[in-house]
Order: sequence, then structure tokens, then C-alpha cells
Amino acid sequence: MAQHVMPVQGPAAPPCDLPGLFRSAGALPRRVAGNLPFHLDDPNRCVLILKGEVDLFLTDMSDEASRGLRQHVFTLRAGDLLFGLDLSAALLPVSLLAVGAVGTEICEAGLPLLADAHDPAPPPPSPPTSPRRSTAGWSPPRRGCPA
Repeated sequence: MAQHVMPVQGPAAPPCDLPGLFRSAGALPRRVAGNLPFHLDDPNRCVLILKGEVDLFLTDMSDEASRGLRQHVFTLRAGDLLFGLDLSAALLPVSLLAVGAVGTEICEAGLPLLADAHDPAPPPPSPPTSPRRSTAGWSPPRRGCPA
């Protein structure tokens, strides 16, 4: 018997202007393509795809360069984020290689810079509470015929 699971929907998150956040962190857009692949080997690196697509591959590493066949992992599109990974402790020397399609633009920034650029507004102060009246010892009035 199949079970149907309804997704739980909470309050909608406020919209986030990712390109604006990257600009405020000092990131500048740049073009990437098949002849300009880049490795995602820095865990403090965050890449925003502004336009186009980026294919992500797992590759063998030797002497700080990708060697051999590329294993396609997935494709990301405009608006998606890429994060670097520290794969130095992996069993085999591997790397994540990002390859942009023709016309792809990205911007990248360090996670600490993005955290500093994102300064959310403090929550609004809670309304003052009125003092509570004590109801200890109170009982409702009796109703009925007087005796």
C-alpha cells in the first residue's frame, strides 16, 4: 500500500537578492566556458551562476592537475549556487571540476565575505505586555434561589 506524504509548508522565506549580496561582498561577474574550467576545492568559496549553465565533473587529480576521464555529476543553471569542498582527505586524489557552457557568467566570493555582507535587520521589538491579573481565589458568583 503506497503512502502519500504531503510536504510541510512553512512561512515563505523573504526573497533574497543573491546577485546584490555577491556585489556587496565585492564579487565581480566573469565569463566561464569549456576552455576555462575551475576547481571547487576551497571550502570557503561560493559561486553564483548568473547566466548559462555549469556542468560539474568528478576528476582524478595528479600533480595539482586534472587527469583522465571526467565523471559527470550534474548540471547547474542560472540562479544556482556552487560550494567548494575540501577533498584532501578523500581515499583517492579527486577534485570537482566546474565547466561552463558558452556564454555562462558567474560571480564568486568567499563565504566569510558573504556572511559579512549579509546583515539581516534585527527582529522588531515585541509589543509590551500588560500585567496579568491574578485569578487565584476567585470563584464565579452563585446563582439560584435564595434560601
